[in-house]
Amino acid sequence: MPPVEKSQSAGTATAQVKTPENVKAAQVTKAEAAKAVKREVPVVDKDGKPNGETKAIKVAEEEVLAWAVRDNVVTVVTVDGQKLVGEL
Repeated sequence: MPPVEKSQSAGTATAQVKTPENVKAAQVTKAEAAKAVKREVPVVDKDGKPNGETKAIKVAEEEVLAWAVRDNVVTVVTVDGQKLVGEL
């Protein structure tokens, strides 16, 4: 819990919150968030059936609906509802 100081003017308590040391988290753009994550898709054989393997493909900036950054981990929600996680 952050330390609490008493305000002299109103007599109310206000919390002193330290700003995060990793300010880069607040400056991540949509394009950077898209670059940080990959989507896993099934690999298909010649008949068009999945063979049980997966491969990672890039996520386009246009596919990103929203993103959040905590420490060096970025979480992206795509327009089709997938939640993808990657590192910066």
